[in-house]
Amino acid sequence: MLKITGGMKRGMTLFVPEGYAIRPTSSRVREALFNSLSTQVRLAECAVLDVFCGSGLMGLEAFSRGAPHVTFMDQSNEALAVTKKNTARMTSQHSFTFYRANALTPPPAPKHSQLIFLDPPYGKGLGEQALTALYAQGWIAHDAMIILEESSKAVLSLPSPFRLVKQKTYGITTLSFLVVGEEG
Repeated sequence: MLKITGGMKRGMTLFVPEGYAIRPTSSRVREALFNSLSTQVRLAECAVLDVFCGSGLMGLEAFSRGAPHVTFMDQSNEALAVTKKNTARMTSQHSFTFYRANALTPPPAPKHSQLIFLDPPYGKGLGEQALTALYAQGWIAHDAMIILEESSKAVLSLPSPFRLVKQKTYGITTLSFLVVGEEG
């Protein structure tokens, strides 16, 4: 059973696409991630982008914890339908936008996001490809924090202009915290 771990909707059960190969981020990893983010970003000031959204779990977790707006992107109609079903249980439908799009060839962004969650299928290098495409289309703000979830066995090869700030590994999952720009 998939539940939101914190904020105003803590404990709310979420729907998951049936027969769709998604791998929801575990509650332990989400708790650790959002505890870490609380010292790095002000969720109440972030437009959030949840790419490869699956059930919408990461974006909904951010919304529950204070993010004012979340954009969900997935190329699967089924994933977006389930995400819409999950967001319908939230307080404000005006706080969500949905894009059926391939993250490797996204449309131009209507606005930048300051917090981006990327949870692509593991081991295919799709996260790095999506970073390049999303940045080129204006989805990623210059002061954004990007969280890339990948297999702990994957070797990360970041495209320019992204820089790794830190990594945390939880079993088979590694979270990479990225920013735009050079060190300094």
